[in-house]
Amino acid sequence: MTGFKKIAIATDGSINSRDAVDAGIELAGVTNATVDAIYVIHSPLTKSNSSSLSEEGKKATYYVKKEGEEKGVDVKPVILEGNPAEKIIEYAEKNDADLVVMGTKGHSGVKRFLLGSVAENVVRHSKVPVMIVQSKFTQPVEGKRAGKLSNEEMREQKLREKREHVKYPD
Repeated sequence: MTGFKKIAIATDGSINSRDAVDAGIELAGVTNATVDAIYVIHSPLTKSNSSSLSEEGKKATYYVKKEGEEKGVDVKPVILEGNPAEKIIEYAEKNDADLVVMGTKGHSGVKRFLLGSVAENVVRHSKVPVMIVQSKFTQPVEGKRAGKLSNEEMREQKLREKREHVKYPD
């Protein structure tokens, strides 16, 4: 393969997914690929608060679109409903994505087993290549274990800095 034509970036709108968005947009920029920003509303949650989840999806995909605009990358927001791993795989395969980019919180062992892992399921079952980007917020800090922030305020500050330049549509 000489390059990517279409990259699917899966996002849940969390701060952990921001590093994956950045990596996916950067890769799309250097390969002249287009991006589909995918947000999946998990089906069991839709009955009680579907409008708030839909709003979260719009914000999450708009963030990807805004990041893409800054780098000259064409981004198409996509909001799906269902099982996140299944929908990401299905969308990527049916829409001829060359690559799926997504983040992970970096859980391992029992914590991963108990929580489940969308990223792990996508990696295991996707026919489309998958690039996993571990969040800076879950990487080990010198003298500390992975998965723990040394300072919650630092995390919130990083999120504020990322959102400062984004204006959400009404």
